[in-house]
Amino acid sequence: DEAAQVNRDLAKQLNRDIDVENKDLPPDYDVTGTAGYRWFLGDYWEFGAMAYGEYERKWRNLDRTNRLVTNPDTDFADTTRTVDAVNITGSINGGLRFTSDHEFNALYMYLRNTDDDTQLTESCRQGQFNDCADDNSPRQGRIVRYRYEERKLLVRQLNGSHTLGDETLDLLPDWLQWSEALRDSSFTWFYSDSDASTDLPSEVTINGVEELDPNDPSIVLNEGVQPSGSALDYRYSDLHDELENYGGTVMVPVRWRSFDAELSAGYDHYRKGRSYKQTSYGLGSTRPTFDLIRSDTPANVFSDENLDDPLYGLNLLLGIGGFGTESYAAAEKV
Repeated sequence: DEAAQVNRDLAKQLNRDIDVENKDLPPDYDVTGTAGYRWFLGDYWEFGAMAYGEYERKWRNLDRTNRLVTNPDTDFADTTRTVDAVNITGSINGGLRFTSDHEFNALYMYLRNTDDDTQLTESCRQGQFNDCADDNSPRQGRIVRYRYEERKLLVRQLNGSHTLGDETLDLLPDWLQWSEALRDSSFTWFYSDSDASTDLPSEVTINGVEELDPNDPSIVLNEGVQPSGSALDYRYSDLHDELENYGGTVMVPVRWRSFDAELSAGYDHYRKGRSYKQTSYGLGSTRPTFDLIRSDTPANVFSDENLDDPLYGLNLLLGIGGFGTESYAAAEKV
C-alpha cells in the first residue's frame, strides 16, 4: 500500500553501501604556519597582528578485548578499531595601542576536529544468540560500527582598557584641563561570542552473526546480517551551543588631603543557549524469509531490489533506542 511504499522510499535514502576491509595506514602528518608583525605609526600609535594555522591528520589502530569476570572464556568481545583524526586550528589576533594608556585587542579563533571511527567487534555470550560455546551450532556476533563525528568551535573576542594617565593628559587641549581632577581614572571592557557544535552526520551499526565450525570454532562457516528489526542502526545527532558575554568596569579615584579611595562600578552580561537533536532509524526484518538473503554483504542484503520485494519484509523503524534519542532546546541568561 501507499504507507509501505513511503517506508521503502525513505529506507532507500539511507546509505547502505557499507562494509569493512583491511588496508595499510598512511603516515601521520602535521603542517603548521605562523606569521606576525608590529608597526609603529607616528609617536603615539602602535599596531600588531599575528596569524596562526595548523592542519594535523593521524591514524590509529586501537584493539581491545572485554571479558566477563565470571565466565572469561565464553563471554567476551574482541574489538578492532581504526580512527582517522583530523585537527584544524586557525587564529588571527591584533592589537592597537595609543600611548601607554589605551589598548584595543581583537581575537578570532577557529577549531575543527573530526574523528572517522570504524570498529569491528566479534562477541560471544553463553546462552545468547552469539553463543560460541554451543556444542551443536556455535555462533558469534559480528558488529560493525561506523561513526563520523565533527566538533567545531568559533570564538570572537574584543577587549580594551583606557586610562586617563599622564601621557593622555599631556595631549589634551587647554579646554579639557579640568580632566586633571580625574587623573588615573580607568575604563575596561570586553565582548566575547562563541559557537560550539558537535555533529554526527553518520553513525551506523551493522549487527551480524557468524556460524562457527562445531569441531573448530576458529573456522567461520557462514556469516550474514542478524535477523532483527534494527539490523542496521542509524543515528544522526547535532548539538549546538552559543555563548555571549560582555561587560565593563569604570574606576574613578577619589583623593582628598590624606584620604585616598576608589569608586568603581561594572556590568557583566551572560547569555547561553543550547539545542540538541537526534534522529534514529532501524532497518531490518524478522521474517523467516529474510534468511534467503541475509548471508551477503549489507549493500546487497539491503539493495533497492530487496527493499521493494515484500517477501523479505524489510522495514524502516523510526525512533529506536528510547531514552537519549530526544531533542531539546535550552537557554540561560544572567
